[in-house]
This record gives sequence, structure tokens and C-alpha cells, in this order.
Amino acid sequence: MNTKLLILTGLSIPFLLASCVNKDENSAPLRSEYITVYESSEDKAVNEIQVPMEGVEDGKIHVLSNVPLKGKYFVNPTEDGTDWFQVKSVEEVEPGHTVVTYDAASLLALNSLDLREGKL
Repeated sequence: MNTKLLILTGLSIPFLLASCVNKDENSAPLRSEYITVYESSEDKAVNEIQVPMEGVEDGKIHVLSNVPLKGKYFVNPTEDGTDWFQVKSVEEVEPGHTVVTYDAASLLALNSLDLREGKL
């Protein structure tokens, strides 16, 4: 009787170990998505864009990514409720390289020194 129990235990240990190894490999799959933003195609990557007080016409942001992009932006409104930031166009110039063209209103024309911030 002890021989049968020993054989059964010996046969079940490899299956138990094999099932544990497979679960560890599948529980944390590697991800390969990336999004990198540049102010110009030659500059280093940035996390934020500084908009001057004079505003920007036809400003450009270069986005390199291996995932499809859906554009949305959220900005704080000015005192009179106008939207100071506008996306003019989103153009994929080559696969994985998208150029976002934007306008940002001048703070001087708005007679305001409010902090402007937003997320794209």
C-alpha cells in the first residue's frame, strides 16, 4: 500500500509543478505599446509643451506610436469662457508618425494672465 501511495505522489508532483510554471508565465504578459511626443521631429521627447503668452499659430506636435491614436483634448477655459486651444488637424505623415497642428490664443489679446493648462 505504501508503494502505491509513493508512486501516485511521485507522478502527481511533476504535473503540479508544470501547472504552476505555466500560470506564472501567463499572468504578466509583456506589453509593447509606446507613445512618444516631440515638439519637432529632431528634438528630444517631451512631456509638456510651453505655450508663450503671445500664443501660437500652426504649432506642431509630432507623435510617434505603434498604436492607433484617438485625439481628445481638455483645457481650462478663459475667464470669459472661450476655448483658448484648438486642434486644427491630425495627419498621419507615415505609419506610426502623426503630426498634430494646433492654435493657442494669445493671453495678451485676452487681457488675462491666467494660467493655461490642458491635456491632449
